[in-house]
Amino acid sequence: MFRVATVVGLAVILGLRETFFSWFILIFAALWGVFAVGTLVYYTWWRPPNWIPQIVQEHFVAIVGIPIAALIAMCVVILLRYSAGPIEFSALGFAFRGAAGQVVFWIFCFLALIAALRLLWPLRR
Repeated sequence: MFRVATVVGLAVILGLRETFFSWFILIFAALWGVFAVGTLVYYTWWRPPNWIPQIVQEHFVAIVGIPIAALIAMCVVILLRYSAGPIEFSALGFAFRGAAGQVVFWIFCFLALIAALRLLWPLRR
């Protein structure tokens, strides 16, 4: 009886910890984004010399696009985990389950977003 209660209690605690950690990451990523944009705005308009706007204009995809793509991929993985349960899939003879499934799915999402940025954003040469 004691072991069953301990296992159930541990599962509840682990489930709450996982939920808290996921929300913490999403909130931290949003706050980091607000801080980064605020810093760019501050140094762009209120501090001379204005070298940051030039760098941002020339390398916008590298400075803003790639980090946003990483955050979007993470949000997709977290939201799919909560809506559909654990992410599991098989590809090319490999089976990905648990954390490996989430990591591989994040990599696929991230690479797809980076490929879309590369195709849609004109590069200067």
